[in-house]
Amino acid sequence: MLRSSAVTCLMFLGLGLCLWAQENQPDLKLRFSRFQHAEDLAESQFDAGVLRVTILSSRGIGRCTITPEENNWPDRVEIFFAGLTELESLQVESGRFSTSGSRRQSGQFPFVLLAPAPAARNHKAGDKPPLPAGVLDIRVRQSEGGVLVVLPDRFLAEKEALNLAWIDWLRI
Repeated sequence: MLRSSAVTCLMFLGLGLCLWAQENQPDLKLRFSRFQHAEDLAESQFDAGVLRVTILSSRGIGRCTITPEENNWPDRVEIFFAGLTELESLQVESGRFSTSGSRRQSGQFPFVLLAPAPAARNHKAGDKPPLPAGVLDIRVRQSEGGVLVVLPDRFLAEKEALNLAWIDWLRI
């Protein structure tokens, strides 16, 4: 009797853990919009607590906006640029920060704080950019098959949009 109760208890405990894990595995549906080139593609995969967004840039230069459709951003986000061998320029903007740098600046991307609403930002083309508020630990490295960008933990909050712009190498 005691043995069957223990087995039953373990079965319910295992089932409960499976249901908990399923509930706590976010359904990370992302919307990719405003690609610079129609032939650019993107997909995402969530594994082991890390969201990896893979971007296939047809020309090596591009931009896009990524927004979660239902759930908030996870703590850890990586962006993989498949097929690129260099990242000469990367601009990243969330609802709170704007930063730009290159692979050579890995771990030291200067950033500025953004006003809460885009309409209140008052930055016009030709204006001097605001002074950096500091640096962000955005890691950029060559990886097998492309360039990997690792954003700092909790860089993205709630359902804010992530705007990306990239150049693989400078063209003159």
